[in-house]
This record gives sequence, C-alpha cells and structure tokens, in this order.
Amino acid sequence: MPILDGYAATAQIRNWEDANGRSRMPIIALTADAFEDDRQKCLAVGMNDFMAKPVIFVTLATALGRWLPSTPMLETSPIRDSRPPKSADIDQVRALVKELVPMLADNKFDAINCFRNLQTVLAGTSAVAELEVISDALANYRFDVALKQIKP
Repeated sequence: MPILDGYAATAQIRNWEDANGRSRMPIIALTADAFEDDRQKCLAVGMNDFMAKPVIFVTLATALGRWLPSTPMLETSPIRDSRPPKSADIDQVRALVKELVPMLADNKFDAINCFRNLQTVLAGTSAVAELEVISDALANYRFDVALKQIKP
C-alpha cells in the first residue's frame, strides 16, 4: 500500500474505532507472508483473521462466514400474489441463463447479480419456486450446486 502497510492501517482503524466508541469491524489479513510469526503479528495489531496467498475460494468463504453477519444475501421467498402467474420473456430468460452458466462454472461473483436479474425477470411467474434452490446455493457461495440446478 502506498502510505501505510496493513499493520499500520489496522492500528489506525482500531484507534479510530476506540476513540469514537465504534464496534470493531472485521479485518482479515491477506498476505503472501505465510509463516506463523506473520499470523501472530497480524493478530497482535488487531486483525481478526489471517489468510495466505494464493487465496483458495473455500478458505475465503469460510473466513468471511466467520466474521460477517449471517444475513440472507438473496431474496429466497417466492412472491405471493393473488393474481395469476405472469409469463416471462423467454428470450430474455434464455439470454440470462446463457450468461449465467459460464459465470457459475468459473465461480464468478458476478453470477449473483446475473441471478438477481433472472429472479427479476421471472418474478410473478410459476418459475419463481424453482429458483429457491439456486438462491440458497448462491447465498452459500455454492456455485457448483447452483450450476447443477440451471437447465440451459
């Protein structure tokens, strides 16, 4: 980092939180220094966790799960409406699925936004219920499970 390294930045953040009566935000070190001494130094300056590069997706997801609040990332409840289900623009659905499948295959976080677009297009249709499993999978960063549920 150009002005402060991660240790100094963490110290300043922790000082600011203490001075302003703020709760501590999670700070996770991401470093190429993978020795136990490096981990201990990160924890000593107030970081919550430590990850060595290269980042493994499952390890990152686990670390984030430890420190971030557990709130649903995606809307999973079907839209309840007394009107009959509407029909979706099938060409738009196909285009979104065609865009979504490679993102899921490559574990790209952009797949989440693409899936939200698909949910929007299918809102109010009979297909909404089928999206719940995919939504749950993406909420848990299980791109592989979501991919298996998509039927291109």
